[in-house]
Amino acid sequence: MRTARRYDRGLDHAKRLPLANERFAELQGEGLVDDAAPYLDFMAAHPPGACNDTRIVHGDMYARHILLDDARRLCGAIDWGDVHRGDPALDLAIALMVLPPQAHAAFVQAYGTISDATWQRATYRAIYHAALVTHYGRAEGDAGMLRIGLDALAFLGLVLRA
Repeated sequence: MRTARRYDRGLDHAKRLPLANERFAELQGEGLVDDAAPYLDFMAAHPPGACNDTRIVHGDMYARHILLDDARRLCGAIDWGDVHRGDPALDLAIALMVLPPQAHAAFVQAYGTISDATWQRATYRAIYHAALVTHYGRAEGDAGMLRIGLDALAFLGLVLRA
């Protein structure tokens, strides 16, 4: 099994915050994000700490790796190439990206106990990843990825304002 060191770098504050600043500046400059400050302020104020409760994680969980059935119910996940023992915040970030805030309590109830520190790291990861997906969608002309990223940023904006 792969170790967390290589794969959990998605929570490396020293690398991710400067990249997030660059991505959000571009997204805001192009009018895709009205105000990047709430996202960047959260990231700056909540650098991810170490995870003391590693688990088996997918490692690259985002909307295009989730399978839905005809009734739009979750039925699976694909692309397990980054599976490793690491920080569950990496995978939990998907809930913040694809579920409206009013569904978070039901998600947590179904998932089980999530510490405040883990949820905070998941929020950090979700903000970074949503900006990355939005930037990628715009840069590559991929309307689907752009929509996924913008929807995630909208949900996260609601979380940050709550």
